[in-house]
Amino acid sequence: MGKKEAQPPKSFDDVTELLEICDLMKFAERRVAELAYGTQKLVNVAMALATAPTLLLLDEPAAGLSAAEAGDLGVVLAAVSDQGMTICLVDHNMPFLSSLCERVVVLDAGSVLFEGTPQEVRENEEVRRVYLGGR
Repeated sequence: MGKKEAQPPKSFDDVTELLEICDLMKFAERRVAELAYGTQKLVNVAMALATAPTLLLLDEPAAGLSAAEAGDLGVVLAAVSDQGMTICLVDHNMPFLSSLCERVVVLDAGSVLFEGTPQEVRENEEVRRVYLGGR
């Protein structure tokens, strides 16, 4: 998600700390099934972090979320990244990715089409041709 000085990832040993970083404290006494879909996605991130991974790999975490919910998720992921966790995101939501990532790799049929900053990706003619039509 970003180029930072190498540091060991933060270990989230305390459930309270996980609830706080994922902005879930207000839901601590509720069943997950009762929570809104976007909040359930945050619970999924908290559960993944509870395993103390060295790399957090997320496949389309913003799928099905409103812009506001994706924004909330982005805030949580940025906070986790700031704690030293390496995050690899696979997503089609460029506004979501652009707010989080310093580098983006665009794939087409399993091959790298382009790699660069979010701005470079948005401006690349080949990416635009492949993803916006004209194939």
